[in-house]
Amino acid sequence: MRSINNAVIHWALLSLTVTAPAGAQEAVAVRAGTLIDGSGRAPIKNAVVLIRDGRITAVGSDLAVPAGARILDWSRLTVLPGFIDAHTHLASPEITRPGWDDAYARWTPADWALIGAAHARQTLEAGFTTVREVGSQWFADVSLRNAINAGYVAGPRMQVAAHAISISGGHCDNSSGYAPTAFGREPSVTEGVANGPEQIRSAIRYQIKYGADVIKICATG
Repeated sequence: MRSINNAVIHWALLSLTVTAPAGAQEAVAVRAGTLIDGSGRAPIKNAVVLIRDGRITAVGSDLAVPAGARILDWSRLTVLPGFIDAHTHLASPEITRPGWDDAYARWTPADWALIGAAHARQTLEAGFTTVREVGSQWFADVSLRNAINAGYVAGPRMQVAAHAISISGGHCDNSSGYAPTAFGREPSVTEGVANGPEQIRSAIRYQIKYGADVIKICATG
C-alpha cells in the first residue's frame, strides 16, 4: 500500500503480489529504495528483499538477485514491515453503517463470513499483516482465518477468539435489548454467554473445540 506521499509500501503488499502455488518455490526479488526493517537500526538504502515460496528469506543491500527470479522494482519507494493490530472485528458489521446493531438478528452466517473477507483484504492493503480477532458470530472468524491460510482469501494472518465470553446481559450478550422470546431461547455457551465458573469453563472449551486461538472475556455489563 502506498502512503499519501506515494513514498511507502508495506511488506503486506507482498501477500498480494507474491502469490506462488504451494511448493512452487518461486524466487522473487524486491528492490527497495529505502528499507526500514523494524530492528531499530538505520534504514537501508538500495536494499534487496529476497522471497522464496511466499516467504522472505534474506534482506540486505549487498544481496545478489538469483537467476530467473521475478523482480519487483520498488526502488523509488520506502519498504517497511507490516503492522500488527491486536484488537479487530473483521468478521463483523461496521458500526458506522445503519443496521449494524441488529445484524445479530438479521444476518446469516454467510453474511458474517463475506463481510469478513472484504474487511480482511482492506486490512491487508492498509499495511497490517497480522491481527488478533477478538470476537465474531457463527465462527465466521475461524472460517475467515482458515480461508486466508488456505490461500482462498487475501488477508492478514489471524489469531481468532470465535465468540467472546460474556455473562447474561453483559457486553457480549447480543440478545440484550430484544424481547425475551425474540430468539426462541436464551443464548448459551454456544454463543459465548455463560454465568459462573462451570458455564464459563464450558464456554471456553466450546470455543477452543471449534477453532479459537485466543479467548476474549467481556467482564462488564
